[in-house]
Amino acid sequence: MLHAGLYLQLIRATKELGDVVYVDLPQVDGQEMAAGDVAASVESVKAVAEVYSPISGVLKAVNTYLENSPGLVNLDPVADGWIIELEVTKPEELDSLMDEAAYAKYLETVE
Repeated sequence: MLHAGLYLQLIRATKELGDVVYVDLPQVDGQEMAAGDVAASVESVKAVAEVYSPISGVLKAVNTYLENSPGLVNLDPVADGWIIELEVTKPEELDSLMDEAAYAKYLETVE
């Protein structure tokens, strides 16, 4: 299981979006997601942004706490602010993801 590696994407997105006021979560019905599919959308006081699945997998859970506390995405995207949980179906896709250190270095080049 993977608490969807999406937090890496959201760390930058929440800086650009500002305070998150709403998270539109998918229905948990065992649906399959491919890498790049829209996994959720995040609304802030500035804009709405789509969040894409970084890997392929079967949707196992969503963080329902975000329905009442969407700001958790800003406060702690790694722990309490996770969005979806996927069961990985293509483990080879994990090799193409950056780890936290590589992502931090990447952000230095685009900010």
